[in-house]
Amino acid sequence: MHRIERRELSAILTVAIKQLPKSSLTRLSSKLPVERDAATRAISEAVCDEIDNASTMVIRADLVDNIGNSGRPGVFGEDEPDPTALTIIKPYKLTGSNSAG
Repeated sequence: MHRIERRELSAILTVAIKQLPKSSLTRLSSKLPVERDAATRAISEAVCDEIDNASTMVIRADLVDNIGNSGRPGVFGEDEPDPTALTIIKPYKLTGSNSAG
């Protein structure tokens, strides 16, 4: 597991946008609101498919209570553990025979 750097994320999104059907991009500038909305949804889904799938995910820190406010966005490493710094512990596997010999 590793953090995707901003430059790599930008490259992933650039490829996703370039692979969009030309019809989606054309409908994005349509005079009809229904067509613009449909194009926007299609583009949004294509981008989300690239960054939210079986091997990539986006995470966000929870809101933190703030005096006088409903909350503020939390900060990884301050309000919550930094997920990129967590150590993953692999399960212990027994190998061979358990008998002393």
